[in-house]
Amino acid sequence: MSMKDGYHGYSNTSANGQRFPYLGTPDSVLSVPEAGYIALGDNSYNSSDSRDWGAVPQKNLVGRGLFVYWPFTSHWGFIK
Repeated sequence: MSMKDGYHGYSNTSANGQRFPYLGTPDSVLSVPEAGYIALGDNSYNSSDSRDWGAVPQKNLVGRGLFVYWPFTSHWGFIK
């Protein structure tokens, strides 16, 4: 975590400092079943993702990402 230019890096803890149930420490292991996926948010301090609820079954996936709406930078817009 370089903490340069406003980037705080990736975190194993939430914004309030609590460790996530899954992948809460650098040496944690998460077993992902066959036909399962993990979802990780891009704002690791404030994302509710697989670190909270574990692996996602393939049958729960409904599509792929289409649009980046935050932040309003060069990444904003349709995903290529």
